[in-house]
Amino acid sequence: MNGFLAAATIANPVIASVLTILFYLERKKLDERSKQLQNSITTCSESVATEVQTLSTQINANTQSLNEVKDTLKEVVNI
Repeated sequence: MNGFLAAATIANPVIASVLTILFYLERKKLDERSKQLQNSITTCSESVATEVQTLSTQINANTQSLNEVKDTLKEVVNI
């Protein structure tokens, strides 16, 4: 029984230290992954905003073109 108690006394701090180190390493990996995800979300959001602005410009140009066609058709019909 004394041998078991001595082994448990030695093993307890060793196991606690190993678990602490593992927890630290996993937390560090989680922080890095969180930063990567945040950067990806930011990049994606910027890309979407840029694409929306481009599409808005194209829609405005198409609207203007259609208005010009409409005005031309009105002039042709009124002649």
